[in-house]
Amino acid sequence: MNMRSKRVFFLILRVLFVAVMVSLATFAVFTFLLDNFRHVEYINEKAVKEKAVNEKDGEEKAGEEKAGKEKAGEEKAGKHISAEHQKYYCPMHPSYVSDRPGKCPICGMDLVPVEQDMTEQGAKESELRGEEKERGKLSAEAIKISPYRQQLIGVRYTKVRVTDLEKEIRGVGYIDYDERLVKSISLRFSGWIEKLWANWEGKFVRKGEPLLTVFSPELASSKWDYLIALKSMKELQSQAQDRSPQDRASHDRELLSRDAEKLLSSAKFKLKLFGLTDEQIRSIDETDYDPYITILSPFTGFIIKKNVFEGEFVEPEKELFKIADTSRLWMLIEIYEDDIPFVKVGQRVKIIVSYLPGKDFIGKVSYIYPYLDRTLRTLKVRVEVQNPKYELKPGMYATALINLNLGKNLVVDDDAVVFSGDRAYVFLKGAEPDVIIPKEVKLGGKTNQGYIVLEGLNEGDEVVASANFLIDSESKLKSALRAFMGENGEDGANEYMHGENMRGGMQYQSEHPEHHHHEH
Repeated sequence: MNMRSKRVFFLILRVLFVAVMVSLATFAVFTFLLDNFRHVEYINEKAVKEKAVNEKDGEEKAGEEKAGKEKAGEEKAGKHISAEHQKYYCPMHPSYVSDRPGKCPICGMDLVPVEQDMTEQGAKESELRGEEKERGKLSAEAIKISPYRQQLIGVRYTKVRVTDLEKEIRGVGYIDYDERLVKSISLRFSGWIEKLWANWEGKFVRKGEPLLTVFSPELASSKWDYLIALKSMKELQSQAQDRSPQDRASHDRELLSRDAEKLLSSAKFKLKLFGLTDEQIRSIDETDYDPYITILSPFTGFIIKKNVFEGEFVEPEKELFKIADTSRLWMLIEIYEDDIPFVKVGQRVKIIVSYLPGKDFIGKVSYIYPYLDRTLRTLKVRVEVQNPKYELKPGMYATALINLNLGKNLVVDDDAVVFSGDRAYVFLKGAEPDVIIPKEVKLGGKTNQGYIVLEGLNEGDEVVASANFLIDSESKLKSALRAFMGENGEDGANEYMHGENMRGGMQYQSEHPEHHHHEH
């Protein structure tokens, strides 16, 4: 066997080896998947059997409970419900009602028999509602909850009272400059910046300190004209003193003196138009002629904007500096719509900033803006605050508190109010200890002591102050049962279930004896 034959032989062996390994791997994967499939099928079959057993046990248990309740009802002076008229409902979905025990097709819970005392309670509540509606006081259905059950769920009552109310309005905002204390610095002539004294933003300058020195040919010419007019006026005055009284009264001399005065006054007025102060104009006479002019700060503050550099040529329309006095600042706060009626100009405001814990600043409302933010639905309010030590910085976030005394008002605890959409309800204590009446009320603003009552309650009324959400759930549960069993009957419940199933994308069958329960 030559070398070439050996290579072919070994190549064939390798191919066979790879084929065998691939076959073994494929067989192992197939075996694994088959075992898993059998295991899943076994689990599903076991789950179905267990579910069937549980349903059978549940039906037997429900039958035993029903028989026991029926027997107890017979012993209690005919308060039983015959098996022909016994109804069952789901505690989680009270709209589903069936005529035999089983499980809820929506959540799988065991159906609970409808007790007769619920029917008796409905009659009693109807009587109570009739009495209350005659007085125009009731806007919802009364609820019957035994005192023992009230104690279990933690029902606590509180009285509606008249008291002195205080309201705290809380707003957030930011510190900003007082726009009336921000000044823009620019020249009234063109020229070159020879020296820049205020050479960085944030620098603190006082009134009268130099900002920059400028050379302006136009201003230098005006200063020279003023200096010539001033010297001419002084020469005329000196010559007038050396002459005799007759020469002083000469008509020509008098006209010449008046012309010199007008010329001097015109030159001085032109310098003032360029922005020179009286002190700067007087210095022209006291010193030698200087073609430069130094611009001084008009007031004390911080340079918040610098737009000039040394050696630059500037025009009159260019803004060089912006200086702000921060000894008095504004705080712009956002107030919600509900608090707008309580905010007035002149009210005292406490301002709190996070970077100075324990220290409060006092300001007052200076302006209420006439429009609301369309996105946030808030009203902007401006507060003025003094800042003599410059502790507050523009741009800081802060919290504003406005404390108001609203006087005596009828108030109910905020824990006693349940909101449903745009309506507010309380649960009023009925004449009997086991009766609670939902009552719609009209409320004013919320205060530190509770809600202001405008309509619906009187002083001394007792309302539920705790566990009212549980009572609200109980009210809705019993109301739904009465609606579907008393008014709509079984057809109404089935119609509701059909609508719910169509919306949820699932299909169920009613649990009548003649129908089968569809498992899912």
